[in-house]
Amino acid sequence: MRYPPTRRRQSPVRRWYLQRMVLVEALVMGALGLVLGGMVGIALGALWIRWTFPYLLGYVLDFHLPYVQLGLIGLMTALVCAIAAVLPARGAARLEPAVALRYE
Repeated sequence: MRYPPTRRRQSPVRRWYLQRMVLVEALVMGALGLVLGGMVGIALGALWIRWTFPYLLGYVLDFHLPYVQLGLIGLMTALVCAIAAVLPARGAARLEPAVALRYE
């Protein structure tokens, strides 16, 4: 079935797919930032405790990770990323799919 040029869609992408794409992208970037920042932070914390504190304090401190707090930080990061992506996702869903994907 052929549509007139005014009624033909530019791409078969659905609006909810664009919204989901923006949300998933925000969650992936947040998870990547959380993992990289966590690795660097743990490494620098261990370095600080094992190498610098003995010279400053004169004794060695124990290094331990608070796993419950790390889990809560991960959940809060995912929540903040999802909330921050809601408005851009709605804006992308309002645009014509071809226009929204052009800037992606």
